[in-house]
Amino acid sequence: ATLGGKADVAQLLLNWGPLQFGATADLTLDVDGRADGVINVRLDDGEDLIEAMLGSGMEPETFAQASMAITLLDGASEDGGFLPLTVRDGEIRYLGQTLAEIPPAF
Repeated sequence: ATLGGKADVAQLLLNWGPLQFGATADLTLDVDGRADGVINVRLDDGEDLIEAMLGSGMEPETFAQASMAITLLDGASEDGGFLPLTVRDGEIRYLGQTLAEIPPAF
């Protein structure tokens, strides 16, 4: 499909309580507004975030899944690294598994 636009995110930072999150992205949009490309994400101090989640009242299964994802992301972020997530047809994927969907931009 013909490109409908391009989005380059040089730096996105979110510091909210124990959450220290960063990202970069290189995305194109097709004519239907669906994103394709790569989002690189990082997380600092994942242990602090997991500790804060302990007292949140989160369901045990949800806590276990979130803790696993945070640990993976925290490990990939060591020494300034990023975890690359693939975006295809508006779906954010890691190792072939769909993690989330991005609605069309227009």
